[in-house]
Amino acid sequence: MIRLSLFSMNTQHSFNVFGLVITTAILLAQPDLWAEPTASKQPSGSIPNSKEAIANGIVRGGSFDRKAQRMPKGDIAVGLQEVASGLAVPLVLTFAPGQKHRLYVADQIGIIRIVDHARLLSEPFLDLRPWLKEVTPAYDERGLLGLAFHPQFDRKDHPGFRKFYTFTSEPPGPCEVPLTNAADKVDHLNVVTEWRASDDDTNRVDLGSRRVVFSYATPNFHHNGGSLAFGHDGLLYISVGDGGTGLVFTDKSPMGIAQDIESPRGKILRIDPLGLQGVKAGTGQYSAPSDNPYVGRPGLDAIFALGLRNPWRMSVDRVTGELLVGDVGQSAIEEVNIVKRGGNCGWPLKEGDSYRKDNPGKFTKDAPWAGQAPLIDPALAYTRGYIQSGVLSVVGGYVYRGTAIPRLQGRYVFGNWTTSGGLHGQLFHADLRSGEMKEFLIGPSDEPLDGYLVAFGEDAEGELYALTTSLAGPKGTTGKVLRLVAFHGEVKPRVTQMATEETSLGRADSPIARGKRLFTEKLCATCHQIDPAVPAPPGEALHAPRFLDKFWGQPLQVHDGIGGPLIRVDFNEAYFVESVKEPMKKIHEGSTPGMVVAPMTDDEINALMAYVKSLSK
Repeated sequence: MIRLSLFSMNTQHSFNVFGLVITTAILLAQPDLWAEPTASKQPSGSIPNSKEAIANGIVRGGSFDRKAQRMPKGDIAVGLQEVASGLAVPLVLTFAPGQKHRLYVADQIGIIRIVDHARLLSEPFLDLRPWLKEVTPAYDERGLLGLAFHPQFDRKDHPGFRKFYTFTSEPPGPCEVPLTNAADKVDHLNVVTEWRASDDDTNRVDLGSRRVVFSYATPNFHHNGGSLAFGHDGLLYISVGDGGTGLVFTDKSPMGIAQDIESPRGKILRIDPLGLQGVKAGTGQYSAPSDNPYVGRPGLDAIFALGLRNPWRMSVDRVTGELLVGDVGQSAIEEVNIVKRGGNCGWPLKEGDSYRKDNPGKFTKDAPWAGQAPLIDPALAYTRGYIQSGVLSVVGGYVYRGTAIPRLQGRYVFGNWTTSGGLHGQLFHADLRSGEMKEFLIGPSDEPLDGYLVAFGEDAEGELYALTTSLAGPKGTTGKVLRLVAFHGEVKPRVTQMATEETSLGRADSPIARGKRLFTEKLCATCHQIDPAVPAPPGEALHAPRFLDKFWGQPLQVHDGIGGPLIRVDFNEAYFVESVKEPMKKIHEGSTPGMVVAPMTDDEINALMAYVKSLSK
């Protein structure tokens, strides 16, 4: 998936050099700018500080359940009905007011397609590729990320008639909000643009109507956010990620960029793109409602809420009007927030409802700043161990308001991008009031999604859709739109195969045994060749992998969890990187000095994966 920012999320495990230095005095120095703060749950008691101590359990409601449990299977069964296929990475599915039988699908590569009466039209509604910064096919978090139709799209007497908005990643250039740190280099601009559908052809867009509404510079390819949604107030909400530098603290942003009120990054913005409500703001291409927290005082007028890392998919409950945002965690905790005006979700001061210590990945209820700022707790939060080991990345969804699955009415549907060791997303449903979460039964055999879960969509009737792809990057045609439907038959739980004699470590010719030899002789030896200071390993103990992660869409990541060697296994190659010695961007671009490519056969890769999986059990 896009990920949902998986680059920084994963690699930060290895980057212990990025420390948090935040004092109570700094936090207290921030003025009280929350016009309507959500009541902060005061932490009580204490929990162990180590990441291992919170490897399992659920964070919810200001308390921490340390029971080693997994998310339970619920008793709501759904089927997945394919509506469209042949896409690359479908990131948005939505509808235009007044068009009951039409859906619009935004593909990350830069194309908006129409699904008319369950038929995917071959010609694009809008091709945005001429405006986009070129994306990297292997993995990228840039591209066409957001799409929303004006709520008055079907009203001829309204200025919003036939207008819609996109969120795109475009080449560097002039923009409304430049980078705040002089040392940063612009990677791309994120741009919110207004368009108008053609008067002559309902399947086309008037390209001459293009109008840039809002734009800002960002230094990295990842953590863009990019969701667009209109609220019940008729205003446009924009989710913005921290740009991948949430742990970089400067004189300008001593509490991280997501807490910097002069930057849009790490925020939810709220604007009137037509300029009808509030006061003219920014470059004058939009207005900010007068009750936005920073209108008339220091801070960016467009900011609605702050303290987010990589808000991956945002929605508005069509009944309550609540703004729901999934926020991808860095080290251990994923969360879903009910975002209110002036709310501060806490990043990077805290993750979930736990405050951070001076080392990424460590949490405590006893941090010196606990309770000193109005930091809200999420509605849902869970450690990755609560789902299963390995990389998880929350995918925000929708409160179900359809009629096809009556038992799901009023529950929040969301999921995670992938599971450990395979490209299979998961679907969950939750009660946002109690925090109770369950996994769907998927009929008929309760198999996980066949591919990465990248987003959810909603149609005019309130029915929901899961958007998936089988490739990690914006390429190919494996992207699908799957409608959630009620499943009335018997769901037979899938059976997990246990290790047998043929796959056990005891047999010298087993995949696990071959993987152990491969890891020791090929990859660990490579580590010693690059850096003689690293002892030549007598066995796997020196670099025993402590967890598996997805990494830039590759099938497998292994490292020792303390800033040591990192292995990326592709379908036909394995890469070794001494990650702590080079900046993340250089590693991503493949320009790290000393990077070693160790060609591997399919059998070798399968053996390596089998061995590493055996260590994680």
